[in-house]
Amino acid sequence: MSDKILRLPEVRDRTGLPTSTIYYLINRNEFPKQTRLGCRQLIIMDIAGILARRNWALAETELFVKAICKAAKDNNVSERIASVKATYDKVASGEPCTGLPSLEQKLGRDVVTKFTEFLDITDAITAHSHGCIAEQWDLPKGIDPFTDLANAHLRILFDWAYE
Repeated sequence: MSDKILRLPEVRDRTGLPTSTIYYLINRNEFPKQTRLGCRQLIIMDIAGILARRNWALAETELFVKAICKAAKDNNVSERIASVKATYDKVASGEPCTGLPSLEQKLGRDVVTKFTEFLDITDAITAHSHGCIAEQWDLPKGIDPFTDLANAHLRILFDWAYE
């Protein structure tokens, strides 16, 4: 069984079924149900797209994501790693995938700029000069989707400094 997550357009292309038929079959339990991707999962996919395009090795990105998950006490490590692999496969095959514009939409340019500075890939920001508007998702009050990732960076640095 593949860990690759297929988006609806790809499901339609592969099956030849229209959207309405797919939903009808899902409701009758005759077609696999959709997987809802959470905020963390989507952010990891964006990060994987950015790092794949910056020529980070897959193993380096997987290690980075594992460290983020450990620091954030995220128990869905295997899902995160599977999405990293799927994103790298998409980049390698030239398929469209998420990256910097999507991450900026979720977190804002200031946060993404700090993230790219932390990883010393600031040229990625320069290459992407669209200036996406920073729109936060409709998340529950007090939830900051980047907090776990930022805290993970600090914990990683602390662990490295005191190993």
